[in-house]
Amino acid sequence: MRWPRAARQLSARFEWRTAVLAVLCLVVATALLDASSLPASSSPVHAAHRGELLAVAAVWLLLALAMLVRGELRGHEPTAVLVLAIILIGTYGSVVPDDHWRWQCITTLTVLTALTRMHHSGRGVVALVAGAQVASLLLLLQLDLHGAYLAYNASVVVALVAVPAVVVSAMASALDRAKADAERAARTDVLTGLLNRRALVDDVPPLVRRCAEQGSRVAVMLLDLDHFKRVNDTWGHTAGDRLLLATTGAVRAELRSCDLLARWGGEELLVVTRVEDVEQLVATAERVRRSVASLLVADLPPVTVSIGTAAASEGALAQVLAQGDGWRVAARELVGGLVDQADEALYAAKAAGRDRVQHHRGAFPVPEARRPADGVRDVTTTSSGASARRTPRGARVDP
Repeated sequence: MRWPRAARQLSARFEWRTAVLAVLCLVVATALLDASSLPASSSPVHAAHRGELLAVAAVWLLLALAMLVRGELRGHEPTAVLVLAIILIGTYGSVVPDDHWRWQCITTLTVLTALTRMHHSGRGVVALVAGAQVASLLLLLQLDLHGAYLAYNASVVVALVAVPAVVVSAMASALDRAKADAERAARTDVLTGLLNRRALVDDVPPLVRRCAEQGSRVAVMLLDLDHFKRVNDTWGHTAGDRLLLATTGAVRAELRSCDLLARWGGEELLVVTRVEDVEQLVATAERVRRSVASLLVADLPPVTVSIGTAAASEGALAQVLAQGDGWRVAARELVGGLVDQADEALYAAKAAGRDRVQHHRGAFPVPEARRPADGVRDVTTTSSGASARRTPRGARVDP
């Protein structure tokens, strides 16, 4: 049990890429210290340059300690470390006039280029690999090689330095793509490609904050396809999926890129948007309703949508920012309350005949101060009151 705990503590203290570079610096420093400690009888060349080797080893140790103290390299710091490492390897490789030693330095440069992809991509990797190749060729020129043998070794060295970086870059790019695909799958609905509730939870607070800072209002639109169950029962679920996809496209076309559009339920869509006033909100909802009503889906009857809307007051937004560190929780709670209100308005639109927009006119309460974590209600859940309303809406009115 102690090892996993220690691993978690180290992971929290050190960023892994910085830790890898620090370990490399420590390994090189240790190798230099070992080389400088060789007796003159076994390695007179290293013994003759003991002072230079100790000085370079001290630089490597200081570099490793600096990274361990920092915990994480930021900005241009990784570039500076890698460039300095290339210079150091080329320097102490030239100081000791020993062919085996210089080949070891060239090998170290191949390891270093493989690590460049951890902090860089594209031109950054190319520039660092080119620098390592130049250092390797300069070391190679100091060897007793001539003619075709020198040319052959030069081509081999260039490949040895470049190939690790190319392989690691290809693997890292594939890993980045897989990670991006996994993150996108975790945030989107499989059928429609819209945001799911998890993604909405993440994206709502920044939108609410922008509204508060810009003096606009945050609002929601809750959309429900009319008679969607009848479509599934009569034409099948595949036809229902086609209808839902067409509706999604029509709704998205009427929204701005900054608006949040999520699949809220089976046939329900939720829009979280920024508006200047209620009139703009209702006008947008009407435009969405007309766009859906104009849809023509092959082999399916015309589709309509009922929309419930609700908007927060400026006072409510000001209270969100006043929560300090709890503003994200307050923002989610605010939008959760708006969804409840839009749900009530949607039920009223259904009861009034469907294919219409109904705005919630009731006063919206200002968010309370931050509550304990187990008492927070946000956009991932609905209150007991909202759940109670769901049952009669489904029982009394055909969706």
